[in-house]
Amino acid sequence: MGIRLGYYTEDPDTAYLIDSLCDYMEDLLVSFGGYLFPLVKGEPLGDPEAWLSDFWDRHIAVVERRLVKHGMKYLAGTERPTIADFKTFAPVSFGTSINPACKVPEDVEQRV
Repeated sequence: MGIRLGYYTEDPDTAYLIDSLCDYMEDLLVSFGGYLFPLVKGEPLGDPEAWLSDFWDRHIAVVERRLVKHGMKYLAGTERPTIADFKTFAPVSFGTSINPACKVPEDVEQRV
């Protein structure tokens, strides 16, 4: 779908940057979900300290390094967003108050 809608690239170097971010986010999903997804089973939230250190500290550092490295607005150094930008932003839209249905306590969210 990313190709069809113009959110991917034909340039192999840029494709690597996009794919590596998407793969990285897949690897981080366990640490993201470990905090929030117990709610789906009717259980309390997971360990907020682990969520902050294992997910957010790592996530923000990677995003920041990518943006600083190329100085562009989007993560793959492109002129417009790619699937990597959407995938990397998804936890922000799910795990912060940008989402009105967010279940993260305010004191935890403020530490993100």
